[in-house]
Amino acid sequence: MDRQELYIDNQLVELTQDVAVALNFAISDIAEPEKVKADYSKTIKLPGSETINKIFSHIYNVNIDLEHSSATFNPNIRVEARYSINSVELIDGFIQLKKINIKDGCITYDVNLFGRNANLFNDIGEKLMTELDISEFDHDWTLQNEEDSWATQIIQGGVPVPFALGNGYVYPMIDYGYDETEDEWSVENFLPAVYAKTYMDKIFEDAGYSYNSTFLNSTYFKSLIIPASRNLKLTSQQIEDRKCIINTALLQTVNTNNHGTFISGGNYTISFDNAVQDNLGQSGIPPASTTITISQSGIYNLIGEANYNAVFDSSAAAPGISVNSLVYMRTNLQLVVNGVVKNIRQLDISATNPFTNTYTTAINPTPPDANYTPGIFNPASVSIVNRNSIFLNAGDVVTLQVQYILLITGGAIVSPPYGLFDLFEDAGTPGTYYTGQVDLNIRAADLRVIPVGSNLVEGNSIDMNGMIPEKIKQKEFLKGIINMHNLYIQPDRENPKLLDIEPRDDFYTTDTVDWSSKLDTSNEILIEPLGALKFRDFEFSYKSDKDYYNELYEDTWEEVYGYRRVILDNEFLRGTKKIEVIFSPTPIIGDLDHDRIYPEIFKTDNANNKVQMDMNIRILYYGGLKSTNNSWLHTSTIVADVTRTDYPYAGHLDDPYNPTLDLNFGLTKEVFYSGNFATVNGTIAGLVNKYYYNYIREISNENSKIVTAYFNLNAQDINELTFKKQYFFNNSYYRLQQVIDYSPLQRQLTKCVFIKLAEIVPFVDAPFIINGGSGSVTGGVDNEPLPSFDQPFKDNNTR
Repeated sequence: MDRQELYIDNQLVELTQDVAVALNFAISDIAEPEKVKADYSKTIKLPGSETINKIFSHIYNVNIDLEHSSATFNPNIRVEARYSINSVELIDGFIQLKKINIKDGCITYDVNLFGRNANLFNDIGEKLMTELDISEFDHDWTLQNEEDSWATQIIQGGVPVPFALGNGYVYPMIDYGYDETEDEWSVENFLPAVYAKTYMDKIFEDAGYSYNSTFLNSTYFKSLIIPASRNLKLTSQQIEDRKCIINTALLQTVNTNNHGTFISGGNYTISFDNAVQDNLGQSGIPPASTTITISQSGIYNLIGEANYNAVFDSSAAAPGISVNSLVYMRTNLQLVVNGVVKNIRQLDISATNPFTNTYTTAINPTPPDANYTPGIFNPASVSIVNRNSIFLNAGDVVTLQVQYILLITGGAIVSPPYGLFDLFEDAGTPGTYYTGQVDLNIRAADLRVIPVGSNLVEGNSIDMNGMIPEKIKQKEFLKGIINMHNLYIQPDRENPKLLDIEPRDDFYTTDTVDWSSKLDTSNEILIEPLGALKFRDFEFSYKSDKDYYNELYEDTWEEVYGYRRVILDNEFLRGTKKIEVIFSPTPIIGDLDHDRIYPEIFKTDNANNKVQMDMNIRILYYGGLKSTNNSWLHTSTIVADVTRTDYPYAGHLDDPYNPTLDLNFGLTKEVFYSGNFATVNGTIAGLVNKYYYNYIREISNENSKIVTAYFNLNAQDINELTFKKQYFFNNSYYRLQQVIDYSPLQRQLTKCVFIKLAEIVPFVDAPFIINGGSGSVTGGVDNEPLPSFDQPFKDNNTR
């Protein structure tokens, strides 16, 4: 008799009835993991034994308070459970308490026993790619960091780490529609691309999964990159952080006797003691400071404001003597960057004559006011100066200064015939002069540095989270990678959150399981010729996008760039199996003036000029540095330009002139470059031939058969079940497709479905020379026509 064991919360509990489960397994769960249901359940009845009552904290007692007692059971929380037969574990999952039944003093519990299928797609749900965090790769946008990313090092965690394919970012040469010459590329023309493996690893890490995969750790996969799909932008927080607003309410008195001379005037730099907003510490307050030092290069608005009044002091006149001031003070409020004045606001301050001994101009008067000219602000004693849209480099120093000078009536600078400090004249005795001074009181001031726009500029820190493609779900990204490479995913038996991931052909092994003795020959064996073939046509396609070259190709050929259709030779089947990925294709473009070939992604305006655009997510192969016979200039606004004789290539081919692989599903009808500089070779090692060839050949081979038979399986067979190995019975080798309704407690046969292995000639690449569209190439799933040449785009700009 079979021995059943149910463990709840790691405690063996009593069973009074069989747990009748029927287990099903299918290769489709591995080939299409996004369609696997997360959990399956079975309702069972448990007795109210001492052990089970304790596990459920005696919940049958309606008066028990689970919240405020020492109870450990919570009906809202899953309780771990395992179910085994003859010590072979069949279900690893959890239970949910549904009902408590009490009759004649006997207690029973109705519980749902859930088998748990760890499923990455269900666990990540509807999460977006933008919910990932790749901020560890934040770095400054500099010429050196761009160059380093190509083969030397990147910035990770704020420090340099050695270059490694698949880790972090790289700056490939891609024309996003910039108005530049072909031989000059500025720092701001390059945008960081993130390795697909980096995204993949982050998705797994965030979901609590890991993987074993030769493929995902291969040089090929580590070379796949996701280019930037939009311009570099400041985040709202970065914009807010760049703001610096400082002010002061402390009285600052400028004594004209001590600051400069009346002849030449003087300058006073205003000091501030309060930082209203300074997230980056650009003012250094506290202590008091006279400067704002720009932290990040960019375009800014500068605004300075000061509130003055003046004191006219005829100290040499006898007390009670009425005097007239011979002078007025001219103030120029100046915004200064690195010692250079960027803008000025003038305000003249005068006394009301005559006055006795001392005259103090009004504080915060309502305009107009005769003491303040022009007095256009409210109060009239305020002067405001601004400078809009000025580019400032990191390290630039901004100050707010007051330039002051004393003028006599008519605007002349104070000079003889008066003595140097003869500033006042006796109102009753003209020609009698008195010395004195005029003091400027700065009663309040503020200085504001406000960023303009959201575009980053060279030298800025790049928030790499801003590079993540928007509105793309993580499961869509995963499914795109899976569909491109026909990946099979199988959870590890001991750790269901450890996934084995390989392309179909690498997933299968030649290890054999012999089920000859388990085959029941007394039951019918069903054989279906070509039973696995459900469609006549297979269509493989990227997602259409609206950039210039994709639209040109689609308008010309009425199909998406890189599209592949395979039509099988079958007169009975109809219908099409469509496989589309979330990524859009990316044509690579040449030029008649140089030998560099790279992607160009832009739209055109009505005048046929290049226009930058937001694009759909792309995927490219980073081929490393390629030599060029036509040097180009890597330009910078911060450091010296660099002349380069190689360039960071990325495209759908691993090499544009001598490719060995192609990210397109099939050959394109034309290419957008020519053999002017070198022979252009081609490859048929596209995605269909590399990753779907054996699958399509196997199911469409005339010797292909689906075999359905019954087998005498036990719990150990199910526990060791694998789809990776081939199965031998009836003198033939098969691949397992399905196990249907295995019942561990009932002595019955189990229905299994297999596909008979056929002899398939492996795919071998057939390199060729692109000769302008004449002829076709064989060697893949079917023949493909050779591409034709096309002339590259030329816009109306001087390039």
